[in-house]
Amino acid sequence: MASRAQAITAFVLCLNLIFFSMVSASGTCSIDYTKLKLGTNYCSPLASLLDLDAAICLCAALKANLLGIVLDLNVALGVFLTTCGKTLPSGFICH
Repeated sequence: MASRAQAITAFVLCLNLIFFSMVSASGTCSIDYTKLKLGTNYCSPLASLLDLDAAICLCAALKANLLGIVLDLNVALGVFLTTCGKTLPSGFICH
């Protein structure tokens, strides 16, 4: 019975991971994203953040047009994250 309970627990945890990896930019940025501007090293403040946190912060900066560009938010977000060595989380949508 213990192995069945472990299997069910593992399955539920996997479902939670899948569900929470498909989030949109509704979270809050843990840094002052207003400091993320082109012409400065915008990657430095993101270096200590997890990919999802970095995506949320960059999405907020792009929506506020702090980086001075008007592009498709999701394309720009992917480019900026890649430039900073971060990965756009699967299913993340900046809107």
